[in-house]
Amino acid sequence: MEKRQVKAECQLCLPKIHIISGIIGVSTNFLKHIRKVHSEFTEKYQKYIQTKKVRLDQCKKKLEEGATTAGSSNENARILKKQTTIESSFYRGQRVSQDEFNKRLLTFIVNSMSSINTVENKYFIKLFDGMNLTVMTRKTAIQKINRLQEDSVESLVNKLKSVKYVCTTSDIWSAKKRSFLGVTCHWLDSNLKRHSAALACRRFQGTHSYNRIAEMLDEIHNKYELDSNKIVATVTDNGANFIKAFKEFGIDIPSELIFRNVNNENEIHTILDSNELGSTANSGNTDENNEIEDIDDVLPSFVSINSDYCDNQETSVMLQLPHHERCASHTLNLIAVTDVKNAIEKNHATRSRHTAIMAKCSLLWNKCSYPKSAEIVKDVLGHYLSYPGVTRWNSYYDSISQIVKEKNKLSELFLKLGLKNSLKESELAYLNEYCKVLEPLATALDKLQAENNNYYGYLLPCIVSLRTKFVKMQSANLKQTNHILDACLNGLKVRFKNLLTLTDEANNAIIAAFTIPQFKLRWYNGIKDTAIKSLQDINKIIVMAAKNVCAENETSDRSKVRFPQKDDFFDFNEATTELELNSSTFVNEVEFEIMRYSNDPNSALTCVNDYAIINKLFIRYNTSLPSSAPVERMFSFASIINAPKRHALSDTNFENLVLLKANGCYEN
Repeated sequence: MEKRQVKAECQLCLPKIHIISGIIGVSTNFLKHIRKVHSEFTEKYQKYIQTKKVRLDQCKKKLEEGATTAGSSNENARILKKQTTIESSFYRGQRVSQDEFNKRLLTFIVNSMSSINTVENKYFIKLFDGMNLTVMTRKTAIQKINRLQEDSVESLVNKLKSVKYVCTTSDIWSAKKRSFLGVTCHWLDSNLKRHSAALACRRFQGTHSYNRIAEMLDEIHNKYELDSNKIVATVTDNGANFIKAFKEFGIDIPSELIFRNVNNENEIHTILDSNELGSTANSGNTDENNEIEDIDDVLPSFVSINSDYCDNQETSVMLQLPHHERCASHTLNLIAVTDVKNAIEKNHATRSRHTAIMAKCSLLWNKCSYPKSAEIVKDVLGHYLSYPGVTRWNSYYDSISQIVKEKNKLSELFLKLGLKNSLKESELAYLNEYCKVLEPLATALDKLQAENNNYYGYLLPCIVSLRTKFVKMQSANLKQTNHILDACLNGLKVRFKNLLTLTDEANNAIIAAFTIPQFKLRWYNGIKDTAIKSLQDINKIIVMAAKNVCAENETSDRSKVRFPQKDDFFDFNEATTELELNSSTFVNEVEFEIMRYSNDPNSALTCVNDYAIINKLFIRYNTSLPSSAPVERMFSFASIINAPKRHALSDTNFENLVLLKANGCYEN
């Protein structure tokens, strides 16, 4: 057999690299190196070889004697086949390649949200001494992170190409003298499972004006090749700048073509085309060449030659935003904060009582910020008290509820904390009523802000159930909080008037709720006294939407997804509400399937898979979210990455780190 040259690295010489040349089957050079350089291991190696030979001789003897045990024979055969090598004698574990090490290092930086400067920390570098690995520099790390984010964007764009409908959420976040526009994207697969991705956390410089918000949103959507046909809705809070941006540039306005940064009237005439303007252009006075005679008759009222669009003197560009949805959880939050606060302020007796009680609660919360006081709270209650957050009313409600649950221990707690004025029985009774009235509101907020298994179809049933619970509560014996209950009910009626009266603006919510088997049309009984639409009107809306969706989609295979069978929160004051269809009313396959689905008693989401048309409707109308909470969750990563010691992080590097972390690109 031809001899082959080999080279081996001595593991005993590490971290110094020492390569020894030799021939397979001949260990002379390797033994010489051990005797010469590592003489202390020579005796150990000889004993190992001797022991190995003894074992081999024993195995040979057993084989010759004809061992009958199958397991023993296999073990002996394995030992005989295993060749003794110097590498196996002094094995020190599997080595990691430099490329794998670099990947692990980037994974650590992204997921731990550590500073990129960590790679140049001398103590961090010292961790890898003697491992024959090189820690990359900060500059190299930034280059690799930017390259990985570019690959992530390309991968997401390709993934979104195969998605029919998406929903985006957007918000502006400010911290440490900088503002950022955040955008997230959400969609459903054929299995009705929700997927999410962060699209941007882009630096927002200057005034947060509506036109600049529109421009940035349009740029981000175009970057990921998302148009108004694919984006079913963009969900934002109730900020005036966001509302005006979509009012002026959204697809829901009469004119379909919107222009920005207009320089002069001649430039507008150059860009406008009568074929693109369609019926809008034809409504004006035109000559035989279809040239527009009066530009003011065609352009929307917000486009003005002297407007702020002309500040940059740029070329006009078509700008269009998708359908806009206001964040329902933000609106509910306004009821809990603004409407309830106004009701308390208007009633002098309640204002005095509420202020005094909340002052005592604040004393308890503040005491938890001091170590000694916190230890006393922990000893008495068995846990710390939660401090209410500034931006979320839910945390305020949860903190008060926590105090009410520990009412039997409050006297002891106040005494040990050295607080003279403890909460009285009457004050605890007020807090108990306060929590009882606002509990449905807090529950609805939690449901609409849920991260998993949350669909747009939850919105209408949640609002109807909330109204039903408030109405039933009016007959309860409330002694101190009747006006708070009235404020909640009136605020709900005013802020969600479109949903509670079922105007045309509620059509999407109607269809989305109908396609969720848990709800269907059960919710209708809860608002039939205020709704302007009958069940027959709703049927027409659903049938028309089903026909439109069927023309755009193709049926695909779907697997089973479980949905809760029952949830005690939803209350519609119902008897039975089935879609009033029978064999004489349907005229086509669409209506027939809607009738079958409506009368199906199965309330599990899996039954949607049995109805191809309902499945299409579900994906189309439940892709949207009722809340913009996901983009705020992305900002929670941003707040950690935007640490005080990282103020020099550039806007691009900051955004890349936030998106990589939010998208979980390096979880493994």
